[in-house]
Amino acid sequence: MNEDFNTGILNPGRKHFLLATAIIGVIMLFMSSGAAINIDEILHYNQAKKVLSWYLTSGEDKSCLETPKTNLKYYGQMPDNLSALINKIFSIKNEYQTRHYLGFVFSFLLVLITGLIAFEISENYFIAILSMILLFISPRPIGQAFGNLKDIPFAMGYAWCILLIIKLFKAMPSPGWKNTLLLGLAIAFTNSVRIGGMIFFPYIGLFLLTWVLVFRNKSKEIINDLNWWGKIILKGIVVLLTGYFAGLLFWPFGLINPVKNPLEALSVMEHYKISIKQIFEGIQAWSTNLPWYYLPKWLLISIPEVTIIGTVLYFIIGQKRKRENLFLRSILIFSFIFPIIYVIIINSNLYSGWRQMYFIYPPLVVLSSLGLMKLYKRLKKPLLQISWAMTLILVLIPLVHSAKNYPSEYIYFNSLTGSTKKAWSNYEYDYYWHEMKKASNWLAKELEGNNKDIRIASNFDIRSYLYDKNIRFEYVHFYDKISVDWDYAILGVNYVHPFQLKNNTWQPRNIKKTFYHDGNPTIIILKGQDKNAFNGYSAFLDNNFERADSLLSLAMPNDPTDLNIIAYLGESRLALNRFEDVKKLIANGKELHPYYEPFLLLDAKIEIKQKNYPEGLELLKILFRENPRYFKALPYLIECYEKTGQKEKAKQIKKKYNV
Repeated sequence: MNEDFNTGILNPGRKHFLLATAIIGVIMLFMSSGAAINIDEILHYNQAKKVLSWYLTSGEDKSCLETPKTNLKYYGQMPDNLSALINKIFSIKNEYQTRHYLGFVFSFLLVLITGLIAFEISENYFIAILSMILLFISPRPIGQAFGNLKDIPFAMGYAWCILLIIKLFKAMPSPGWKNTLLLGLAIAFTNSVRIGGMIFFPYIGLFLLTWVLVFRNKSKEIINDLNWWGKIILKGIVVLLTGYFAGLLFWPFGLINPVKNPLEALSVMEHYKISIKQIFEGIQAWSTNLPWYYLPKWLLISIPEVTIIGTVLYFIIGQKRKRENLFLRSILIFSFIFPIIYVIIINSNLYSGWRQMYFIYPPLVVLSSLGLMKLYKRLKKPLLQISWAMTLILVLIPLVHSAKNYPSEYIYFNSLTGSTKKAWSNYEYDYYWHEMKKASNWLAKELEGNNKDIRIASNFDIRSYLYDKNIRFEYVHFYDKISVDWDYAILGVNYVHPFQLKNNTWQPRNIKKTFYHDGNPTIIILKGQDKNAFNGYSAFLDNNFERADSLLSLAMPNDPTDLNIIAYLGESRLALNRFEDVKKLIANGKELHPYYEPFLLLDAKIEIKQKNYPEGLELLKILFRENPRYFKALPYLIECYEKTGQKEKAKQIKKKYNV
């Protein structure tokens, strides 16, 4: 080993650690001021205001507990609730900016705590600084740091708990009361965000049992001392009671029944019932039907290469260590690996990349930093200098990406996918809708000086950005833009089928502005709706099929890629028994999107209307293979089973789906 390792750059002092922390903190504070609003923020902030009302009305306003579709009552979401309280006390109009500054606090603490974990493990400030840098340059977690007040604070709590557990076991056999009480509070905080923080209760028990087994010879007298066990058990009870009950203070659902409800929430979180369409490996699938390797694959393709390389180096480069040090590192490894194995075994419903699992990332970057340090210690000049240069390049790649794509830097894929540009249409891209900030800023300028009531349709609640503008907002799915009356439509391409993305059959004709991320289109703005489309759709809803046919026929040449113009025109002609015309329409529509469910359903309805039930049944089976959750087709499936003599299957479907 080079002589300068003990005094050189690989062994900086505490002041260097503090300087690095301060620099990262200043940059993150600046980033938080211009952060984008994500789509979940809107849901959770509205829930937070309801939670605040529950407290202010002494439980009379129960709206925060009535969340049958969103399941938001099962989240503790303490940071969200805190943001709502601050905004109410100080009457802040830009409510989401408050959230983003709070996000800065939690994400900065996450970075700092990660550095402290690294120092506790290694007692080396270089490894601590490197761990903070590896976390800071990671676009996925840090790109969501300011608006994601669930996953990032939970990750902070998880890291805090790991830090305190390491401190306690370093102090064994006599862990102090200060860190014991802090551990109870850290678990309480973690539970106040998401009840999954309870995982630390079995963690602590497992780590204690392992410590006893590993050090049974060295600490035999202490382990056989009943007095010692009494003190350890007492401290364990304090951690359990503090971590469990203090974590319920900001969570109405947990407070109402402190035993039953948290356990119910834990069960719901482990097997989240809401299924969301996801693009994974170029295929659109429901999140409940994704393959077991969804999480490992996402980790592999979306964390910086330098972190992956460092982790591999940690496990392949051997190094003699004291038993105590190996035990502490095993805590770190377990904290990273066990959650991955666990969610795979129980088949958890994961979606939107790996954001629900950000909490495993701090242990990973510490392991990666330890691995890189192992490499540096083994090398001599000039190989050492080459390794430093390579590390710097690998650090700069995600850093440059983040600077270039702020505030949508979280959309990041490493070279294993062939770059972020090539991941578009193969994996979920802007699932948190950060690109809407660009579109909102553009539209805000477009609307300057306009005092008219502007009607805006969007698949994102644009009011969160244009809160000071005179607008009338309508939520609309990308494919349903004819269903509402609008002056502007702002549409993210999220949930557009990958077939259309890859074959460029999704773009409407009247695009006013397109926004790009790394060369990939993410948001389009349309100006000036064809009223024939909207009026034709309205006529269809009124069962005026002749008028719908006439108006939608006029609209189709103006927007030939609009799937719903084709679908509702087909439905209108089906109602008029113009079967051949419908077949021609659907054939043309399938060239744009061969898997579009309304087209597949129309195929079946043509046969059913002509009483060709066996043919209709086969076509419906094709539809449900493509989308098992297309529930509006269930009545037709039941009818076909009944008409083909399969009454038992019809009964089973009625019972299963409560039709």
